Amino acid sequence: MTGRILATVIVFLLASTAAAQDPVPNPFGIGWGGGFAFSSNLIGVPLVDPGDAFIDENGIIRITHPRNVKARVLLESHYTFRLAGSPLALGPVIFVQPSGESLFDAAGGGLLLELGEGPTSFNLIVGILIDFDVSRLHRDYVDGFRSPTPDLVYVQREEVQLMIGFAMSMPNF
Repeated sequence: MTGRILATVIVFLLASTAAAQDPVPNPFGIGWGGGFAFSSNLIGVPLVDPGDAFIDENGIIRITHPRNVKARVLLESHYTFRLAGSPLALGPVIFVQPSGESLFDAAGGGLLLELGEGPTSFNLIVGILIDFDVSRLHRDYVDGFRSPTPDLVYVQREEVQLMIGFAMSMPNF
């Protein structure tokens, strides 16, 4: 839990530092918003939640719902640099996925492309996130092969994932 909070604080500090180095400061401060994203694990083994796999009557492992992509709801904070003579802006972004059980399910950072000017705008986000609670079958349990034990063994861990998202910026304060 402490590692998750520390990672979140570090990401927020990095974005604040990048915003402070802008030669033309944004008079409204750092922007923020909310949106949706999709993340994909960077290794080939699919994500498997408990209940998405079973051992059949012959002792063979069967995975019913493998996933390589996860849908997410994000809260984001960003600082953009307006491209000269254009309604487009580009800048660093940090984001978190709130959780019902712990503080966050995932956190990360990346690059935000702001499409439009004004109090609200549509944004495209590309980045890397750390998922704090990934569930996978243990590496000895492979779909289509005989199970080494009578029960499936799942591994919970943190994992780096690639993320693409869309967000709507809110008015700055």
